[in-house]
Amino acid sequence: MLDKKLKFWHDQRTAMLGVDLPNRHTLIAETLRHESVQRAIANAAHKRGFSTSKTQRIARSYALEIAANFSYLFARLMHPMLRGLWGRVYDSVSLHHGQDLEQVIAGHTPVYLPCHRSHLDYLLLPYLLHTRNLPVPQAAAGNNLNIPLIGSVLRWGGAFYIRRSFRGNRLYGAVFQSYTAALLRHGAALEYFIEGGRSRTGLILKPRMGLLDMTLRAGLACPHRPLVLIPIHIAYESVLESHGYLAELAGQSKQRESLRSVWRGLVDLRKPRGEVHVNIGEPLYVHTLFDQYQPGWRPPRQSPRW
Repeated sequence: MLDKKLKFWHDQRTAMLGVDLPNRHTLIAETLRHESVQRAIANAAHKRGFSTSKTQRIARSYALEIAANFSYLFARLMHPMLRGLWGRVYDSVSLHHGQDLEQVIAGHTPVYLPCHRSHLDYLLLPYLLHTRNLPVPQAAAGNNLNIPLIGSVLRWGGAFYIRRSFRGNRLYGAVFQSYTAALLRHGAALEYFIEGGRSRTGLILKPRMGLLDMTLRAGLACPHRPLVLIPIHIAYESVLESHGYLAELAGQSKQRESLRSVWRGLVDLRKPRGEVHVNIGEPLYVHTLFDQYQPGWRPPRQSPRW
């Protein structure tokens, strides 16, 4: 009875404050020690004709490129600044159907799956979760945002970086998957945009399944803390990048992110842009779904047929 009560209060505390993650260097070391990464290092060394030590350095450089450097103190310091930002730019920011989130994620590892409309999406969801005393998620971001200064700031806020494409680079893929699995093993909340990139038209884009596949594989290997997928729709009355989207739709080439483009975005923050509505969708409890559709999947039995 006492154990059940302690587990209940532990789950409630974790739901509000998040898990105690190892620091960045410890997570990187854990990532590189994983057998899948060691196997990929051996295969890459053989294929490329490199020494094992050189290939290990390459794998470490990938891990350093990927890993977040989350600071809870930084998140707390940013909160009043973001509150001022939303109050200046938008008439209101409303969260719908989020009143039961604490109960939804208690005892689970949440994976937030918002649609992607604007660069402000990276700031909006963590802000709303922190406002409700819920853990700030580790967010997967495209490495096009890993630019000087901005890249480090986003890392402090929990961003970890993923290349737009790494097909054919099995070593990078193994390092990234191992890092994601390490986060999930420790119970970290995750966030990523399942569409992959920002929608330029307001329409929902076809989902990219690669990161979701990695998440499910890692999550199903951790039955002690099951995953819950939380779909989220974000609707802006006017997005910050609207002028750029119109130019792209008119035939101009897509502009790369840079400090100059960030500065232009900051200038545009002076214009009022109406309302923002964030809608929490019905949660999907992954282990329950697999029990229903793939009975017998649980370890040590055979993995489900994907």
